[in-house]
Amino acid sequence: MMKILALLLLASLANADTVININKQVDEKLKVVNSLMTERGFGLQLIPKQKFQDIELENGALVGANSLQRPGDATVTIRPSGNTTVDLQIGWHLFATAFGLIKTQGLQFSGVVNVRDSSFHFAYDIAIKPECKVTLTHLEYERLADVQFIGSLPETDQDLSDIYSQQVLPYFNELIAPAKRDAEESLQAHLCHQPKGVLASKIHVAAVFDTLAVFLDKQ
Repeated sequence: MMKILALLLLASLANADTVININKQVDEKLKVVNSLMTERGFGLQLIPKQKFQDIELENGALVGANSLQRPGDATVTIRPSGNTTVDLQIGWHLFATAFGLIKTQGLQFSGVVNVRDSSFHFAYDIAIKPECKVTLTHLEYERLADVQFIGSLPETDQDLSDIYSQQVLPYFNELIAPAKRDAEESLQAHLCHQPKGVLASKIHVAAVFDTLAVFLDKQ
């Protein structure tokens, strides 16, 4: 009986996914990127004014970041077939301030919209057979912290997190959607030309950061 159980355990292990934590490699890369940001300076950027259903950014938004961070685990998951999934988030300590209007119960109120931390979710799958193919599954902005509205009247102060997630983020993700094909092609070029190294975590980290650099340069 014990022999059968042992064989069943070995069989299940043989068919289990292997998850590799790549936090250390990602953090080391982020240190380099953050030092470059400090050297070159990362100034404020003006985002054009936009109108959404319940919020209107009147005078644009001033956006800046002081450092990049890893808000969650970065992983490489290898399946028994050899197919691989890479998933990570790169966040930033973001401050964004916009003078705007909000609509509440048919009334409009002016004030300031404060956005805190945000992140960039990046994930892709690699199929090994019948040929190496990379499929990008996530390339999008996400909200990490609350979004607050500070009104000209104290009683109008409120949390705008849901409105921001439902109306503002989809707008910006729609803007970056056309870049997904370029990002996918960049990953394909990095990873599928070296099949022996496709399972090495350092290969994935280098490919991710090189692809993000290409993507951000085009924005």
